[in-house]
Amino acid sequence: MNSYSPISKFRSIAGVTLMELMIVIAIVGIMAVVGQVSVAGMLNNSRLKAAVSIVRSSLYVARTRAMANPAIHCGVFLETTKKGIILFYDDNADNNYTANTDRIYQAFIALPPTLLFGTISGITNNCIIFRGDGSAKLGGSFQIKLPSGTTLKTITISKESGEVTVAP
Repeated sequence: MNSYSPISKFRSIAGVTLMELMIVIAIVGIMAVVGQVSVAGMLNNSRLKAAVSIVRSSLYVARTRAMANPAIHCGVFLETTKKGIILFYDDNADNNYTANTDRIYQAFIALPPTLLFGTISGITNNCIIFRGDGSAKLGGSFQIKLPSGTTLKTITISKESGEVTVAP
């Protein structure tokens, strides 16, 4: 007669010990932390790429509009308080954005969250104005940075050609 029974089968199967369970939980926890850091880095990187893309394309739009009609100068206003940009026609030809005087052709465009403008040098009144030949009235540069102060990218506009370059 066979002495095999369902009860003896269950008695021979070993269970999971508390130590094994704790090790598995620790490994899953470590993997979650590493994954979170990686995802946060990718998210910050994509926000930075979006901000640079927004600013660069806005500068190109202003330059192209100025070249399309040499009688009208077009500009980009760096709104440092609200963290964004405004594209406008420099109707007064004063190298400045005046809310009630200069016409806006692309309303406020916000930078992605957690990014802001850093040091602005060579740019008067936070405005970059393009002429009909594609050059900028004044060249200069500005930074896109984290609130902690870490500079991520520097965007430079050439006075002579109006070309926009981005440096890490």
